[in-house]
Amino acid sequence: NHTPERGWRTKDDPVYFQFGGSVGSEGRMGWVEFVKEIGLEKMLDDPRCDKNGRLSTGHGSHVHELREVYEEAFKNFPGEHIAEAIRKYRGSASVYQRLDHTLAHPQAGMLRKNHTR
Repeated sequence: NHTPERGWRTKDDPVYFQFGGSVGSEGRMGWVEFVKEIGLEKMLDDPRCDKNGRLSTGHGSHVHELREVYEEAFKNFPGEHIAEAIRKYRGSASVYQRLDHTLAHPQAGMLRKNHTR
C-alpha cells in the first residue's frame, strides 16, 4: 500500500529531493555539505545514512525513518531556499507547486480561455 509522494515539509511549500546518483555508483557527494549547512550534522553519525545521502533521500531505503529528522530542520526555511541549497551541493530538488499557484499562473489562464471557446 503506497501513498502518493507529497514532498517534504518546509516553512512554506514542500520539496522533493535526492542525492546519490544512480544505484551502484558513488553518485554526487554534496550531501555532507548540505546537511552541515542546514544544521543536521548529527546525521553524519547516524548509521542509517550513507556518505552520499542516497539511502536517506529520494526513494532511499531509510527515507521513512528519517523524513521527520529532515523536516525538523526544513521547517526553518522556505522550500525554495532548501531546493537551492540542495542544487548548490549537486543534489536534485524541486519545489512542489501548490494548486492555487498553478491556477494563478498565466498559462493556466490561457488554457481556460482557449478551452471555453
